[in-house]
Amino acid sequence: MKQLTSKQANTLLAFLECYDLYGPGWPPISDGMRNDFGVEDPEEDLEDARGALAS
Repeated sequence: MKQLTSKQANTLLAFLECYDLYGPGWPPISDGMRNDFGVEDPEEDLEDARGALAS
């Protein structure tokens, strides 16, 4: 079983919510992650979460 930190889990949740709200396309999703969920660096934080899931 994979375990994520709360930051990693929140980043993934923010991505999914913003994808649902703003549709496909990275710029609106990353803006929503910053503005709606307070994710400071969406790209770096998602990469960290993906790495945790892949390990």
